[in-house]
Order: sequence, then structure tokens, then C-alpha cells
Amino acid sequence: MTIKKLFALFLSIALLSACSPKADKELVEGFTRYINSEKGIAIQYPEEWMLNESTPGTLVSFMSPMEGDADLFQENLNLAVQDMGTESYDLQEFTELSVNQIAEIYPDIAISKSAVELDGNEAFEVVYDFEQFNFHFKSMQVYTIVDNKVFIVTFVAENDTYDEYVSLVKKMVDSVEIL
Repeated sequence: MTIKKLFALFLSIALLSACSPKADKELVEGFTRYINSEKGIAIQYPEEWMLNESTPGTLVSFMSPMEGDADLFQENLNLAVQDMGTESYDLQEFTELSVNQIAEIYPDIAISKSAVELDGNEAFEVVYDFEQFNFHFKSMQVYTIVDNKVFIVTFVAENDTYDEYVSLVKKMVDSVEIL
């Protein structure tokens, strides 16, 4: 085989690989997959969590099971996808705007921000706690921007139960696929 034919073969394989659809992430045991092809996102969530596509301001919400009659709040993870249209923010600018909005709503809270990845894309994770409706909540948000769309994952729990759920929620976040 000549070098030209060998190069052509490798180029063909590389092009076919690049054009192939992205493979789904392996399904986590006890999870099921939610896919929204129109918005370009998929996520895995625990089978016992309730899926809700009618929560205002979100694409989809996943609600934890009630922990008994005394449980007044269901921990939840929400996905939102926003097309930026003519707006042009980079990830750092968008994250700073979001952090500033949170600080404006809840002026006396501590907010931590760290660089992470969401489906291999540069992202930021923002964690803060706040009080609302006689509850003390803790929230984690993960932001990334891909193809002029902002992908936002938000987890909210009562402050006392946040640590019980965060490892499960991180599995959900790690399962996100931007299609």
C-alpha cells in the first residue's frame, strides 16, 4: 500500500469518526436517561426521582422522593438551556453576571465559584446557601456555553440535607451530554 493510499485511508477513518454521532455515556446503575434532542441535552437521573417538564423557567426538573410525612421540601435538580441569540457573553462574563444577580437577591450570603467541566466543556460551579420561605437552602449551579447556548444545571436542597444528596447529584451532573 502506498503512502498516499495509507494517508487517504487514515483520513477517511478520521472523517468518519468525526462525523459519527456522539456515543451515549454508559448508563449509571439505577438511573434512567432523559433526552431532549431539540435543546441538545441529555442527562441521567435516579429511577425513583420524578421528572417534571412543566416547571416555569426550566427545561426539565427532577424531584427527589419524599422522605416521609414530615418532609416539606423535595430536593431537586433542574436543567435550563437558553439560546443567547444576539447576546454575546463568554463563560466568565455569564458566570459573573449570574453570581452578581444571586448576590443582589441574597446580599448577606457567601458564594463560592470554581472551574469545572460539563461534558468536557469548560464550566463554572457556583455554590451558595440562602433563606427563603422559612427554609434554609443550599444550591449548586453549573454553567457552560456551547454553540451560543447557555446550559445551566441547578441543584437545590435544604441546607441540612445538601451533603446527603450532593454525591448523587454530582453523578447526575457528570452524566450530562450536550448533543
